[in-house]
Amino acid sequence: MMVLKWMSKWWSTAGAGTTSEEGVNRAGRFDLYVNGAAPLPIGRFTSLKQAEARAQGSFKAQHYRIVDTHTGKAEAFNYRKTSLLPEAFLQGIDITGQVTSSPTFIRELHARKPMLTQPTFCWQNCLLTILSLQASHPQLRYALSLIHHPEAGVEGHALIEHAGQFHDPTLEHQASLRPLVTYRLLEVLEPSQLFAQILARFGENGLKEMRQGQRAWSNFRVDACGSRIFDL
Repeated sequence: MMVLKWMSKWWSTAGAGTTSEEGVNRAGRFDLYVNGAAPLPIGRFTSLKQAEARAQGSFKAQHYRIVDTHTGKAEAFNYRKTSLLPEAFLQGIDITGQVTSSPTFIRELHARKPMLTQPTFCWQNCLLTILSLQASHPQLRYALSLIHHPEAGVEGHALIEHAGQFHDPTLEHQASLRPLVTYRLLEVLEPSQLFAQILARFGENGLKEMRQGQRAWSNFRVDACGSRIFDL
């Protein structure tokens, strides 16, 4: 995933940045992030208007996002005109403020099975989490989304939907990314709908072979342009 490639690059260069936590005013509410390259905001402001004035005055030609620290939602953002975003992303539903920490029962499962939070396997992480909890929590659903990071661009991403909230077991523990990633929802699928897609493509024998490990698992996912595809 492009975001994960960016994360590796960021961890190797994070120490070279000039932004420091001591330089941020912690009395305000709205954080201004510029370029998506720094793990900390360049400033915190008491009002959205103040933050927008600083952003427009100093960073109008750059990527920036203004995040409400009370909700975690991006209240304003700017993309350079040279950055062309896919139409599917622009038409998706912005759910950035609805992507919350996983509930206790999901965290407990992941503590027992940390392989379900692997950083490069969002499709498997979400599907296998849903299947593992289907008996006790049948209301969990599989959400197809697009995510955007100012440096990494747009890519397809899987989430778990539960009671109107969305959970991201893949990026949840990457705290430096949370204010920088924007989520756009494309579709929510019941587990039965997801397996219907797999059956239509591979048949009962193909699904059986994948579940028994006799053939490579093919994820039903979405690409950066919003097309529904299988890995294989």
